[in-house]
Amino acid sequence: MTKFANTYKRLFKPFKNIFFLIFIVFALWMLFFDTNSWFIHNELNNDIEALEDEKEYYKKEIGFSVFQVLPPFGGRHEIR
Repeated sequence: MTKFANTYKRLFKPFKNIFFLIFIVFALWMLFFDTNSWFIHNELNNDIEALEDEKEYYKKEIGFSVFQVLPPFGGRHEIR
């Protein structure tokens, strides 16, 4: 056998195993085609992080505006 034939057999031997093929198909399905795929989860996590940042921004803005609008008096001002 030639060197190319040995390399060819060695590289493609795992693809003859039915369990390996089923695993590859399953992994591709979960990553790309499923409704709960990794890409969808990644996109949703990015959206959640952006919304949490926006929530913190608006909490700060509301806090500043409340202290600017309300006249100071003896009590404590807290926003929860």
